[in-house]
Amino acid sequence: MLNESFIVLTIGASLIANFGLLANNEAVVIGAMVVAPWILPLRVTVFAVLSGKPGCCHDH
Repeated sequence: MLNESFIVLTIGASLIANFGLLANNEAVVIGAMVVAPWILPLRVTVFAVLSGKPGCCHDH
């Protein structure tokens, strides 16, 4: 799971979050959460539930 893109996205999200904290800007911190690669499973689950197909979230 630790490939180059995961590490780059994690470092980028960390930098964005730090800038948001330094600027006291909540929107930038939330933006960092969207960029973070570990949010992908949550996005997939929410999309599946909202589209009415919650069964497609897990392996059979």
